[in-house]
Amino acid sequence: MSVVSGGTLLTIPPINQTTLAGETAEFACVSKDKDAVATWYKDGVPLVNIPDMHNRYNIRNGSLVISPTDESDPGEYSCVVKNEQGDTQTASAYLNVQYKAKVVKALSEVYLPYGRPGILDCHFLSNPPLTNIRWEKDGFLFDPYNVPGVFYGKNGSLYFTKVNESHSGRYTCTPGNDLGTEGPSPPINVIVQRPPMFTIVPHNLYLRKPGETLEMPCDAVDGNDNHKPTIVWFRVSFRSKRTANGDGI
Repeated sequence: MSVVSGGTLLTIPPINQTTLAGETAEFACVSKDKDAVATWYKDGVPLVNIPDMHNRYNIRNGSLVISPTDESDPGEYSCVVKNEQGDTQTASAYLNVQYKAKVVKALSEVYLPYGRPGILDCHFLSNPPLTNIRWEKDGFLFDPYNVPGVFYGKNGSLYFTKVNESHSGRYTCTPGNDLGTEGPSPPINVIVQRPPMFTIVPHNLYLRKPGETLEMPCDAVDGNDNHKPTIVWFRVSFRSKRTANGDGI
């Protein structure tokens, strides 16, 4: 179907269509007035103002041809026909571009906090919608249904309720839909990050006379022994409070 408004110039308006990425899409826009000029828009933006489409579309006798189509092409396409007398008519139709599920982003390293919840995402695009996602860890199937404390999260991500050392390793995700998959993600190296630990802590109270030297030792080690943690000192001021009894003394 298409949406047509204003005038009676069009004899063949564009109609909605679905195509596979890489194939050709064509929208008819035929006017009974041979002198009429057709201008095309995508989602209200003139096609001439969309750089990504400059080398992939052309207009033949008013009709629009997109070749090859891309994952970024879905949307509403409108042709505005105008004749020499200034009469205009607009017709619109939708393009749906389908493709295999594909990974679009994968971090080489992900740090998960030891003892706390953590999420490992799989960033993908999919049209038609995702039907399955396969996770592997160190080359073997990683099924959250068989791993205590790990669940599928939003959009197929892995949700760890309480991260521990066993969750470190090299993961890959493979999304799939009714058309198939473009393949697995690059390996994601998951590192379980332990928090820094104090090895020397200062005492709760130090008594010194004015003018004397005071040294408060403090040292720590990184939880993963990667580097020396940064130690920051803060001074907290305690103000004495005086209270009075019922007699004001």
